[in-house]
Parts: sequence; structure tokens; C-alpha cells
Amino acid sequence: MLVTWSDAGGAESYRVYRGERSGGTIVYSLVGAPATSPFTDTSAAPAVSYFYKVRSFGGSESPDSNIDLATTVIFTDPNLTAGVTVKLAHFTELLTAVNAVRALAGFGPIAFTAPAPAIGVTVRRQHVFDLRSGLNPARNALGLTLPSYTDPSLMAGVTPIKAVHVTELRDGVK
Repeated sequence: MLVTWSDAGGAESYRVYRGERSGGTIVYSLVGAPATSPFTDTSAAPAVSYFYKVRSFGGSESPDSNIDLATTVIFTDPNLTAGVTVKLAHFTELLTAVNAVRALAGFGPIAFTAPAPAIGVTVRRQHVFDLRSGLNPARNALGLTLPSYTDPSLMAGVTPIKAVHVTELRDGVK
């Protein structure tokens, strides 16, 4: 996991803390003390969501930086653009990522309510709704702002599933 921040004047080094769920709370532990940004957290587990915060150090630690969410899911086609075909892999990876954020929030996993995307199963608007309705309460519980969606309501047979729908959900788990 690559963690970046803006350099603070007068800092001798930085301390990078990773927060993860332990019991009912988020517990932070020091994962690195680099001299400059960025820092790669090689101990982060796959398919897990974490919080990260950074403190500068120059004789004493600064207050916490803003806390940032990071999820260790590698996405197929990392940069989706308009016109790119939405694939089965995009939805299975998003389900893994949404469930990782839900776990950090202390929630159980979700599943697709429509037949899960699979070979021979069309990706449906319900799949997007399922992911949004799984992600939004978790982000809310974690004190994170909710994503804004280009098409808040998708109309069956009218609104095609677009790359932007996948990108917005990916942004919500990063």
C-alpha cells in the first residue's frame, strides 16, 4: 500500500500509522518511519481496508494528519474511461472491496441480491445498487463522507451500466 503526504517544513522524519479493526474499535499501530513521502506499507494484507494517518517528527510528533481510507484490492483495468466495457471482474473485485470496508466498520459482508454477476449473467443495475447500499452505511459508520453518484437512481432498461458507476464505487473504497 503506497501512502503519500505533503512534506511538513522542519520535519526530520515522518511516522506512518495504520488503523485496523480490533474487537469493537479501530486501533492504530506504527508501520513505518520514513524520512520523506511516499511510504510503501509492505505488511498490509490483501483484500483488507485500513485507515492511515501520518505525523511529522522533529523532536516531537505533530498532531495526526487527516485520516485516509485505503483498501488493498487490485482492480482490473485501474483507469476506466467512458466507452470501456464493464466486466464481470469489476463487480467481483468491487464486492470484495466493499466487504473489506464493511469489515473495517464492524459490519458483516453483503452479497448480490440479483443473481451474482457471472459468465452468462448480465451485470444489472441491482448489482450497482447492492454495492452502493453496502458501501454507504459502512462509510457513514466510519465517519467518511458518502460518495456522490452520477446517476443516483438507475432505471431498469433505461440507464446502461457505465464505467463511471464502477469508478465512483472504486473511489468510495480507496
